[in-house]
Amino acid sequence: MDLSNDDRRRILRGQHVHLRKTIEAARSAATGALAGRISPEELQRAVSALERELLAHLGEEERLLEPILGKLDAWGPLRLTLLHAEHAHQRAVMALLALYRRSQSSPGVVSPVLAVSSACSR
Repeated sequence: MDLSNDDRRRILRGQHVHLRKTIEAARSAATGALAGRISPEELQRAVSALERELLAHLGEEERLLEPILGKLDAWGPLRLTLLHAEHAHQRAVMALLALYRRSQSSPGVVSPVLAVSSACSR
């Protein structure tokens, strides 16, 4: 089934609203861990949720936008290239965060989580 552009927009806007909440939850967990109010397990769950949901969203965004973005107008191919570059950067940051999370104690992941959550919320 082909989706209309309005359907694509509605789906992606809904995902962006949800992701902002997930990003804020990860940020809150990281600051809570710094203050000793959040357990290492809670922080790990928040970071895992951010990673899982962001990566799923990137795939969905590509699935929905690639077929139309490149053909949109004269700037379409550049927009598509920029989308791929931005997503590659976000995936690389999430991969580094996941690597850091696995190799460090939970409190050690707080600073990277705060940095990632700030970068992702732009």
